[in-house]
Amino acid sequence: MAFPSPIDLSPQTRRTRYCLVRRGDTARWMIGYEECLPQYAIRRPDGFPFWTLEFIITGQGSVTIADRDTASLHTGTCFTYGPDLPVSFSADGRPMRKYFLTALIPEVWRHSWLSELTFGSIFSVHGEIAGIAMLEAVLSRRPSARRDGEALAESMLQGFAAWLAASTREKGHIHPPHLLDRAFELLDEHFREIPNVAALVDHLGVTQSHLCRVFKKHHHKSPYAELTDRKLQYAYLRLSQAHISVQQAALEVGYEDPFHFSRLFKRRIGFPPSTVR
Repeated sequence: MAFPSPIDLSPQTRRTRYCLVRRGDTARWMIGYEECLPQYAIRRPDGFPFWTLEFIITGQGSVTIADRDTASLHTGTCFTYGPDLPVSFSADGRPMRKYFLTALIPEVWRHSWLSELTFGSIFSVHGEIAGIAMLEAVLSRRPSARRDGEALAESMLQGFAAWLAASTREKGHIHPPHLLDRAFELLDEHFREIPNVAALVDHLGVTQSHLCRVFKKHHHKSPYAELTDRKLQYAYLRLSQAHISVQQAALEVGYEDPFHFSRLFKRRIGFPPSTVR
């Protein structure tokens, strides 16, 4: 059964999940998770009727806002758009996964915790797993399923906005150097099989110290943190969506020792993987 969406949804996606956050009978927010196909491309020359935030969690692509501001998309990129603001964005020929948050009533955005965001802005965040966990908490619990669900969903979205403000790395346009692009491409395709940073630099043909300097300067995150967070992010989604065992999740991202995986998961995410359901 198709989701009764109040907005147009792209058919160039799969494994989608959507949720409406209501207050009473009025839908105020729509949250979505989409796995974009390699040919995914959205062009809205007249803008979009609703103010929207897009949050890229894997893959690469590009975005152009107001026909003048263009930036690359990669893990952790966020951008906003809305009415009378032309926008186009696309994947780079490979799958891309993302969340979106749309205000279905203009006043909701203007009077919310996202009101300080500049419309048409492109920025990057770190610690993506925390943001994913909050959006997943809303998507997986379906606010209308509980009496207090609507209030809990609003509270979780407030937490997401606070995380967004605290995690912003770099406002403005994102133009990573070629080596960083190559590293992201390799991680997009093989992060589950790459065991450590030493293996990553072997594939890239550079020294570990050089790669660390490039990441520190342009990504504000170490190669180790990027690789580890991608593994844990994937494991979190598998645990929350497919309900697999902790041991299976560990194996799928290259950790043979489930106890080491559990300690690492708790240290970087803040709670043990056994609590994710």
